[in-house]
Amino acid sequence: MSTSTYAAQAAAHPAARGETRVRTGRRSTAGSREAMRCGASSARTGKGPAGPARWYVARVHEGREEAAARDLKSLVGAELLHDCFVPKVQLLQKRQGQWVTVERLLYPGYVFAVSGSPRGLDRRLGSLSFPAHLIGRQRSAYVPLTEGEQAWFESVLDARRTLRPSAGVIERDRVRVAEGPLSGFEARIRKANRHKALAFVEVSMPDRPVLLRAALAITSRT
Repeated sequence: MSTSTYAAQAAAHPAARGETRVRTGRRSTAGSREAMRCGASSARTGKGPAGPARWYVARVHEGREEAAARDLKSLVGAELLHDCFVPKVQLLQKRQGQWVTVERLLYPGYVFAVSGSPRGLDRRLGSLSFPAHLIGRQRSAYVPLTEGEQAWFESVLDARRTLRPSAGVIERDRVRVAEGPLSGFEARIRKANRHKALAFVEVSMPDRPVLLRAALAITSRT
């Protein structure tokens, strides 16, 4: 059974009601899993002309994220932009008594840009006819996602750069994810809404920490 199917069925469980703040518990599980992936992350990034390619986040017009990513890949040379994409998330919604999977943007108003030359990339973005700029700039430095955050995204996003649903339980106010991409990353979950099969996951973006929505079907609470 696929994770999305399992999660949809789990969301219909009688225990999947209400909202609760959860204790994060020890961070060692998520921390160790992310640390183990950091080496693999660095190996996958490759090297650009000015240095190793890293993931940056660019602000664009909300509602035009997909078009902006396409335009950036078309208008910006490969020496400055290795890739540009819009992460998605599959959420669970109840329609006419049935749980269905819907796809939404994971981080509305932003696109992810892979580059080894952020200074040149940001200069090129500033010359375009539509607004787009890298976030998290500190004086003359351009701040990418940390290696740990990039590794987390690489771990939880599938080949289509989509965060699929997860399923789990709440035990003594702590979430334990039994199946899906959030398994092992429970320490990031700040709040769970069982009625809406939602988890709010903390991620550190280059300019600030944010809470991202993820599908999490809770089958029971003890």
